Amino acid sequence: MDEFSRKGRDYVSNHYFMNLPPNKYEAYPEGSSDNTHFQPDGAKAVAKLVFEAMKELKK
Repeated sequence: MDEFSRKGRDYVSNHYFMNLPPNKYEAYPEGSSDNTHFQPDGAKAVAKLVFEAMKELKK
């Protein structure tokens, strides 16, 4: 949550989640308003956070 807050709501909404404008992608002709599923950049950001947290676990 902290990392997303640092990036800012507008950035995260537009770059990380599936909030897409109409007519940009063939699969979403009407656009998409989805704050649940990630775009590739959002998935990479979350994977990086998980990876960094796992490195902190005791072996």
